[in-house]
Amino acid sequence: MSRRILILLAIVTFSTAAFGQMEGNPPNWCRGGFFASESDNFSIGTVKGRRGTRSYFYSDDREDCPAGKNCRARSYVVAGGEVIVNRKFNGFACSWFPGKNGGTVGWLRVETLDMPESLYDASPAAWSGEWEYAENSIKLQ
Repeated sequence: MSRRILILLAIVTFSTAAFGQMEGNPPNWCRGGFFASESDNFSIGTVKGRRGTRSYFYSDDREDCPAGKNCRARSYVVAGGEVIVNRKFNGFACSWFPGKNGGTVGWLRVETLDMPESLYDASPAAWSGEWEYAENSIKLQ
């Protein structure tokens, strides 16, 4: 099973406790607690560029973010890195990068990503079956 599928499986499996996007939330929000519930159409994005190229995350802390002058965060993904994208907003993609400490969620510029794949059915039924990776397995019904 590909790494991409495992990442998507982890999001669907472990996001059931997250609250859904509450009505009235600003459209520029891209937050971990809402990531899996904001969309039912996820994509895999790969950072474009030569070795060492960085795609920086942008915050949603202020009204002018993610495009505002002081919205760029210190976190970034290097060329070839894969992220899960749940939606787009004004030239930015709300992205989750899995990391050693739980990962990073934030806005990445769409122009820095190659997004050829899309998961159209994120319902639990789409994941039913037995999944294996290395010596690990899980059965979803």
